[in-house]
Amino acid sequence: MNITLFPEKASKADLKMLAEHHIAEVIEGRKSALELRILASMLKQLAEYISESEELREAAITERSLYGKDETIHGLKIDVKEVGVKYDYSNSELYNYLNGKKNEADKHLKEACETLKTLKMQQYLEFNGASFECNPPLKTSTTNVVINLNK
Repeated sequence: MNITLFPEKASKADLKMLAEHHIAEVIEGRKSALELRILASMLKQLAEYISESEELREAAITERSLYGKDETIHGLKIDVKEVGVKYDYSNSELYNYLNGKKNEADKHLKEACETLKTLKMQQYLEFNGASFECNPPLKTSTTNVVINLNK
């Protein structure tokens, strides 16, 4: 199954149209649904490996510096900028206090969810001296094909 990955111009709309084209070919019986799903899984894994490469990130930054400011590649604007800014608040007493309260609440919520999963019918449950009317949780799921790539 061949898919052209580098058209002259690429956009989200172009990629969506390309996907819709291949899906239509499956629906019309000209392509295998499993082959297309396998290809999608492989491309997703490939993209993850490429995106995680520190060496490639550095090489891309260096290569981008060779182009003019407004120059595009495959019709795409490529910028170099700061991304993924993170803040560490652990040096703040207020943050640590509130985070402790949040963690305690998260623990209680997790325990409550585990208990609620076991309910078969409506029941009253106690928490911190109060009684709560509780119903079994609503469960939803979707059947899907799971593709396991070899290691």
